[in-house]
Formats: sequence, C-alpha cells, structure tokens
Amino acid sequence: MIIVATETGSRNIFYRIEGRVGADDRLPDESIIRSARVLFVDQYGMVGNLRAASIARAAGIPIVADFEEDCDPRFPEMLKLVDHVVLPNDLAEKITGKKSPEAAAEVLWHKERHAVVITCGSAGSWFLGEDGPVRHQPAFEVQAVDTTGCGDVFHGAYAAALAQGATLSECVRLATAAAGLKATHHGGQYGIPTRSQVEEFLRSGSRFCEE
Repeated sequence: MIIVATETGSRNIFYRIEGRVGADDRLPDESIIRSARVLFVDQYGMVGNLRAASIARAAGIPIVADFEEDCDPRFPEMLKLVDHVVLPNDLAEKITGKKSPEAAAEVLWHKERHAVVITCGSAGSWFLGEDGPVRHQPAFEVQAVDTTGCGDVFHGAYAAALAQGATLSECVRLATAAAGLKATHHGGQYGIPTRSQVEEFLRSGSRFCEE
C-alpha cells in the first residue's frame, strides 16, 4: 500500500515480503547472461544474484545494482561483485558509517569498480568514476506530485544509458532527468517517461534545483 502526500508528492510504502522469490538459483542460462549488455540485480534471491553476477564479471559485463537493504549475510560478497553501485544515501550511510554522500562514495570505491552513485532525492546525487574525484549532479526543478518509483526509474534509466554506451556523467544526468519526470505524474509504472520525453526535457533548458 502506497500513501502519497498531496502537499509534497512524497510517499510511504507499507509492504509485506513473505513469499518473495527473487532471482532463480539456476536461471537464466549462462549463455543468456553472457549475451547481455548489462546485468541488473537486487538483493532478492541472493544465491541466484551471486551466480549471475559471477558469470557477468567473468565475461566483462557491467553489473548495476539496486540494493535497498544489507540484511543478507552474503550481501558483502554481492556488493563486491557489483561494478556500478547505485545506492540511496541512507543505505550508503548505514554501510559505510559516513554522514556525507561524498565520503560514502569514496569508501565504497575500489579499483575494480567503474562507478559509485549515491542518490539523495531532491538534493541530487554524488558520483565517483575511474577518473575521479566525486562529482555532484543536481536534481532538476520539477513540480513533484508522486515520488513513487523514482528510485526504480533512476536505476532503470542509468542501466539503459549504460547499455547504449553512455559515459558515467551521461548515465547519471539521464537517470536524474527520468526520475524527475516520473515525479511529475501519479502512479509508479504509469508515470515512467519514454526515452524521447527525457531527451526533450533535457533539450528544453530545464533548471536545476537550488542547492
């Protein structure tokens, strides 16, 4: 159940995860994983996620993760395999003990990663790549009516841009725009913008939120 505040567009999600399935332990076939441009994983079905991530890493396929918690004892192993870590600020702070997203990104970085991105809602995101240092991507100025699914849209748009060969800064900018546009519409899936809508938004001279 999702309750959205009409004044701000922010939301609370009340959920039960009993019966969740997550990634399959043996599927998809290894050949399918090796043919992918990007592997997208989360924390559900950890055995299957670890299998898929190990295959992808061996094949040189980028791995993007959408983690919301670190409760599974195998989470550190999973986190180590991911080379594009995109985390909400609260989880990044929990994992690293660092209060600022810049400091958390630096702690999460290691030489086998390609990117660490810490998302902070209307404050934008901080990201770190192989060329360093930590950079800030401001959020775009929009009239938010429903933030349901904004994090999922950010991750999906980031992964899609990465699969199409975009640079790290391009991935983050496109993902920020997509998430911002999602917030202007009610509903989770209903409000997801198309690629052409995101590109038009970026061409329109949209302004960043004031810092």
